[in-house]
Amino acid sequence: MTDKTFQQMKSEYREFYFKAIKPLLGSYNKNIRAVNSALGTAILFLLSVILLPFFPSIIWIAVVLCLGFRTYYLFSKKDTVYLNEMSLKTPLMSECMGIFLDNVYWTTNYPRNTDSNKVNIYSKICSWWKKLREFKSQHITKKFFIAFFDDIIYGKYKDVDIAIYETIADTTSGKFIPYLIVFWIILLNLIHNFFEKFLGIDASLWLILVFAICIICWFIDNKISKKFRGLIIEFNTNKKNSGHTFFVPKSYTKNMDFNKKLYKPVKLEYSAFTKNYDVYSDNQVVARYILTPSFMERIEQLQFAFKAEHIGCSFKDNKLTLSIQTGKDMFAMGKEYRESNTKIFETLYDEMISVLQIVDELKLNENIGL
Repeated sequence: MTDKTFQQMKSEYREFYFKAIKPLLGSYNKNIRAVNSALGTAILFLLSVILLPFFPSIIWIAVVLCLGFRTYYLFSKKDTVYLNEMSLKTPLMSECMGIFLDNVYWTTNYPRNTDSNKVNIYSKICSWWKKLREFKSQHITKKFFIAFFDDIIYGKYKDVDIAIYETIADTTSGKFIPYLIVFWIILLNLIHNFFEKFLGIDASLWLILVFAICIICWFIDNKISKKFRGLIIEFNTNKKNSGHTFFVPKSYTKNMDFNKKLYKPVKLEYSAFTKNYDVYSDNQVVARYILTPSFMERIEQLQFAFKAEHIGCSFKDNKLTLSIQTGKDMFAMGKEYRESNTKIFETLYDEMISVLQIVDELKLNENIGL
């Protein structure tokens, strides 16, 4: 049972940072600098080659050759090996999370499969798909077409089992994507025929337009698609919930797909909460018992603590599930092509403390009503 205070966790985390994290940061950041230097030189080399026909002088040829040799030299160095964030997380994350949680298990992309002892790609995909279906049934996010997990953390805090899923979901219906593909095919075929038959221009030039159109379509799709990025956190409350009660921001309701004959709106007296959230349940009595004014106040405090855009919540079976849309990468130890620093690890500490505070704020470890 985790009985550490947050002050003790902070002290252990600080010790862990100087003992284990900081020594790795030196070599990681050195590698990032080497890769960035090599990539910068390579870009300059390519630009100089492109511009060579416009400056056909001996001096410019010398510049091209120097940049070419410099690029070769930088990429042949041992330091110039691309390291992503996982090169930090793999040796550090499990031990780091052990400061905050008991029985820690950290993984990425695929949830832990408790139904099978076999660990293969098939079982991983099955566990991923099963978890997506489970999250959809909670009705705490907008209807999403597909979703992926980044960091997944399992553990126990004050005898409460916690599962944290860093989630990225495309909350479009998915109907737009087939139309977009058809649009690409038809438009590209028309462009190809136009160039070749009517203008008599080499059809290979249409490849440039293909690239441009793909960029435009990607931009349109990216603007239309509304991403959910944040945390979905499951707490095993050890309290059997009768029925299913959930609430979501009012802006979510019109984009959700649930049985409105089964789930009826719950009218609550706490107007400050119902102003921003819609509450539904298939058991009105239980819903009013669970959603006390103090609980709803704590939910609003959580939104402030996480600086979250939205929070959704579901009570089903023996689980309390929260969706917290932060709009940013959580539990980061580094960023693409950027050096890592102390501030990133301070943020990671704050994020884990915010998760644990949910147990305390909602009194999930106490055998009382919420």
